[in-house]
Amino acid sequence: MFHPQLFLKALAVLFVTTLFIGCSGGAGDSSSDSSNSGPVNSQRAGKNEVIIHETADADKMNPLTSTSANAGYIHNRLYQGLLYVGPDSFKYHPVIAESRPEIEKISNDEYEKGLTISYTIRDEAKWDNGDPITSQDVAFSLKAIKNPKVDAEHLRGYYKFIDAIDIEDQKNFTFYCNKRYFLAEIWSAVTVLPEHVYDPDQLMRNFTVKELNNPKKVQKLQGNDKINKFAENFNSEKYQRKKGFVKGSGPYQYESWETGQRITLKRKDDWWGDKLPDDMPGFAAKPDKIVYEIINDNTTAMTALKDEQLDVHYNMRSRKFLKLKDDKDFKKLYNLHSPTELSYSYIGMNMDNPKLKDVKVRKALSYTLNRKKIIETLQRGLAEPLNGPIHPSKEYYKENLNPYSYNIQKANQLLKEAGWQDSDGNGIKDKTINGDKTELKLELKYSQGSSTGEKLGLIFKKAAEQIGVSINLVQKEWTVFIEENKNHNFEMYLAGWVSSP
Repeated sequence: MFHPQLFLKALAVLFVTTLFIGCSGGAGDSSSDSSNSGPVNSQRAGKNEVIIHETADADKMNPLTSTSANAGYIHNRLYQGLLYVGPDSFKYHPVIAESRPEIEKISNDEYEKGLTISYTIRDEAKWDNGDPITSQDVAFSLKAIKNPKVDAEHLRGYYKFIDAIDIEDQKNFTFYCNKRYFLAEIWSAVTVLPEHVYDPDQLMRNFTVKELNNPKKVQKLQGNDKINKFAENFNSEKYQRKKGFVKGSGPYQYESWETGQRITLKRKDDWWGDKLPDDMPGFAAKPDKIVYEIINDNTTAMTALKDEQLDVHYNMRSRKFLKLKDDKDFKKLYNLHSPTELSYSYIGMNMDNPKLKDVKVRKALSYTLNRKKIIETLQRGLAEPLNGPIHPSKEYYKENLNPYSYNIQKANQLLKEAGWQDSDGNGIKDKTINGDKTELKLELKYSQGSSTGEKLGLIFKKAAEQIGVSINLVQKEWTVFIEENKNHNFEMYLAGWVSSP
C-alpha cells in the first residue's frame, strides 16, 4: 500500500532548520549485516507472527485524519492505495489499480496546462464483505479529504490539483487536474476507503469534487448540514480506533488496541490479494499476526530485543546500532539493516509568534544549529545534512544549495540587525515589542521517549546561549505533542516528516 501523506504535519511553520535524513553507507544502501548461517536457535521459532517495537501509541487508525508516522506504518497493513512505492527501488507499482495510470496533458479553456489521470481498478480488488472496490469508493475517499470539516487539513493542500473526477463505470475513472503538478501521479494514488463503512448514508454523494475544490463554494458549504453530519461522524472516535469501524482493503484487520501497551493486527482469512502472486510489489503478507509493542524507553526496548521479546526494532540509536554490528551472539538471531529512509528531521518555528516573526531571527537560530556536530555525535555519521525538504535520491534535488553553516558570528549580526540586544547585561538579548520589553526566551518542545530529541535540543540550547537566546526544553507525551502542534500551541518544536515507504 502507498499512502503519500507526510506524517506529522506542521501548520504555519517555516522549515528553516532541516537537519538530516536517516541513512547509512550512502544512498541506496539497504544491505543487511548478519553472521547467520544455517538453523537459528530461537525461542520464537515456529511462531508465525511479528512483534515490532513502537515508541508511542499511534494517534488514530484513520489514514485520512492521522498525522503520526508510527500510525502510518500500521496503516500500511490495513489500507491500500491505487499505487505502491517499492521500499528498495522507490518505484511505483499498481495495487488497487490494474496498472499505473494513463497521464495526458490537456489545454483547454477550463484546464489550461492541465492533466488527465486515468485509472482502471483491478477486477480482483474487493472489500471484506466481498463487494468490489469501485470508482465510487475512490471518489468518496477524495471527497472525504476535501470536506472542509474533516480533520484532514494536512492532506487537503496536496489534493488541490485534482479538480474533478469523471466516473466512466465501476472500474474506470479519470481525474481532471488544474495544473501539471510534478508529483501528480503519486498523489493521485489516493488511499481508498470503503464508502459503505465510512459513509453508509452516502452523504458525500451530494457534492462533487469540483465544488469541494472551489474555495468560494467551500466557504458556503461550511454550514451545510450534510457536510457537517458526515465530518462529525468521520472524525468521531469510532472511526479512529473502534473495532468494526476501522476497515480497509489491506491484508490485515484491526484486532485490538491496548493503550500504552500494544496494537494487534490479524491476517484476513480470505484476502483478495491472495489471488495474486505474493512476489508482486505490495502484496506480500506472510505473518498471521503483527503486534506493535509500545515501549517508550530505549533501554527497556533494547533489553526486550535481546530477550527475543521483539522481532523488529527500527529507528534504533546510532550508537547502539553500531555496537550491535560487532555483537556476534546478537547477529546469530537478528539481521541488521541500514536502508536509506525517505525522511528528515527539523525544528519548526511558529511564524505568528512576535519573537519569531522576523526572518532574521529565524535565520540567526538556523546559523546556531551545529548540524555537523549533531550528525557526528548523535547519529555517528549515519545521516547527512540537507538543504531543504527534498530527498537526495530525487533527480530534482538541488545539490548546489548549501545547508546553513554553523556560524555564531553571523547569527549575532542578524539578531543585531533585527534590533535585539542585551540592554541589561543579563546574558539574554531583549527588544521592545508592542511597547513591552521582551527577552529572547524560547520554548522548544519534543516528544516523550526521544532521547535523540533531548540531546539535540541540549546542543541547540548551549549554542543559542552564545547569541543571547535562552531555550527551555519541554518534553511532551506524543499524542499531546501532536495535538498542541496542530493547534499552533508552540514556539518551536523538534520533529520529523516521513513518507512511505
